[in-house]
Amino acid sequence: MGKKVSAYTKQMKILLGANSELTAKNKRMQKIINDFQESVANLMSNLDHEIYLLNVEPVSNALLSRQIKDLLTLNVEPISNALLSTQIKDLVNIEVRTKNCLRGDGIHFVGQLVPLTENKLLRIQHFGPQSLHRLNKILALHNLSLGMSVGDWEPPQEQKN
Repeated sequence: MGKKVSAYTKQMKILLGANSELTAKNKRMQKIINDFQESVANLMSNLDHEIYLLNVEPVSNALLSRQIKDLLTLNVEPISNALLSTQIKDLVNIEVRTKNCLRGDGIHFVGQLVPLTENKLLRIQHFGPQSLHRLNKILALHNLSLGMSVGDWEPPQEQKN
């Protein structure tokens, strides 16, 4: 019976040793996972910061899909002169601050606005990312976006209040 106890004791020591070895490996693995999660969090934070610095605004999927479709099919319909000749002040839901910023930069008509880029607009004094985001939404309601070509459209010669 002494040999059985001795063999049993040896097996228990082996199992306990294997268990402690697994516990140590488990702790090392958990540390690796924690370090990885911390690295990912840091990368995401840095990426968010870089996007903020670039003033990148999200683009709606519908608008992006429409622009891609137009580019791929080269089926870009011309914008009506009536829409291009619409005064900025007459756009529905446009904020006073946005109207004033655009008017201060000599932009009075939709036809003067849509060929501009987001970067150009962001350089206008007091025109910030929020104004840009809201303006993009208003333009999208009219199937317009910044950077569009207006062809040979000329602003009307009437008063540009």
